[in-house]
Amino acid sequence: METNGLGSQGFPELKNDTFLRAAWGEDTDYTPVWCMRQAGRYLPEFKETRAAQDFFSTCRSPEACCELTLQPLRRFPLDAAIIFSDILVVPQALGMEVTMVPGKGPSFPEPLREERDLERLRDPAAVASELGYVFQAITLTRQRLAGRVPLIGFAGAPWTLMTYMIEGGSSSTMAQAKRWLYQKPQASHQLLRILTDALVPYLVGQVAAGAQALQLFESHAGHLGPQLFNKFALPYVRDVAKRVKARVQEAGLAPVPMIIFAKDGHFALEELAQAGYEVVGLDWTVAPEKARRRSDGWCRRCWTTLGHSVILPTWAMDSILIWTQNTWGPLWMPCINTHVCFDRTELTHSPSTTTNKDDVSRRIKILELEFSIWFHVWKIFALTLSSFLASAASMGPLSASSPSHRSSGINEYIL
Repeated sequence: METNGLGSQGFPELKNDTFLRAAWGEDTDYTPVWCMRQAGRYLPEFKETRAAQDFFSTCRSPEACCELTLQPLRRFPLDAAIIFSDILVVPQALGMEVTMVPGKGPSFPEPLREERDLERLRDPAAVASELGYVFQAITLTRQRLAGRVPLIGFAGAPWTLMTYMIEGGSSSTMAQAKRWLYQKPQASHQLLRILTDALVPYLVGQVAAGAQALQLFESHAGHLGPQLFNKFALPYVRDVAKRVKARVQEAGLAPVPMIIFAKDGHFALEELAQAGYEVVGLDWTVAPEKARRRSDGWCRRCWTTLGHSVILPTWAMDSILIWTQNTWGPLWMPCINTHVCFDRTELTHSPSTTTNKDDVSRRIKILELEFSIWFHVWKIFALTLSSFLASAASMGPLSASSPSHRSSGINEYIL
């Protein structure tokens, strides 16, 4: 694990290694926090930066990717940054056309429909050379982070990429992709092997470029049951981890922790814990305490993500971070991986150069805000109680001999 000194490319010394120590299963002084949603949709400066060009043109601009990666750190005291990119750059590098349609999402004009369509794909060994712009973005961002926090690289897992390539975009059922699994099992495995062969050098290249941790997103795990997952997803997730670690070692690079996040894959928690990753990500539907019991304590290195469909004001983000730190602490839940969409009208934190050393004083201010909120709640309760007592007093003394009076008085107040 790299925590001090300069890297092979002269990267600045890392000043906050809490995230990396947590990922390696070491004790930390506090619960590290990072934002999986990247700079993304909740920052006005993100919209301003993105307005100049389409999505994938932005992904191909190292300068733009660097800027979008750094934007959240100017507002929030996060403990890691994740490079701005997209999992679908891999299908693009394999020769498929992918566009981002406003209001719809990614679209493949010519998805894979038959087995012969696999012949259209480029040699997976050439994918890394096609994705040099991602490596350039990682190196540039690592330099400009100036050692403030570690930088995370990522990729989509084979099954998740396969679904997009066959469905032609997002899908609520994955009917076409699952049809392949049932009707074309050999072609499905062939495609999954192609994707695995493409992902391994791509992830190793990210490490060589400066990524200090890697995350593999199996975002569509929930569309498979245990049997299909164990046959078509898990073997390739395992293979990616095994081969990436071996290639990193062969290249003489420092080892980096790897994270597997299988959304809605709660049925495979035990298998994922043995898949060769340092960290297993839990989605918001998994109770951490149950995950810990199921994994026989291994969940000391399970991280949780808040629900991605939740809409929260930014002050609520800070309240959540405080609550998780105070409740879970660093002993068995070493990281809270936030994955929320923030209410754009509630961006109370202006961009700044706040560093983690200022975190304590900033959190105190948030605690003061929470105290103020509870004070007003108590004040409303007190006024309501006072009003009730005054109303009861105005009805005169109540006695057991006049039950109808008592009952009608209370009902009148309630109405």
